[in-house]
Amino acid sequence: MGIRVSLEEVITEHHAPYRKLWQTIGTPQIWVMAHYRMGFELTPTGASSLVRVFIDYSLPATAPGSWLGGVHARWCTKRMTDDARRHSNSPTAKSP
Repeated sequence: MGIRVSLEEVITEHHAPYRKLWQTIGTPQIWVMAHYRMGFELTPTGASSLVRVFIDYSLPATAPGSWLGGVHARWCTKRMTDDARRHSNSPTAKSP
């Protein structure tokens, strides 16, 4: 789309395959969010698992990012839950 993006992330917690958290460091150059912290947790519940995906973020001070940040955050978390669902339904998915 011709939009320059630059950011650095660091993993702050990782307990594979059940929990992972990461966040931006430095000064992100992304137009829909300023800093963010996101992650997921998988909790086995018998024959299935509960998936919790989250994102904590701050919006940039100017438009259009200040308008689109929430839309982007919902897209990110939906994509993560869809990927988890797709992986859990794949023949290569393993039970914990």
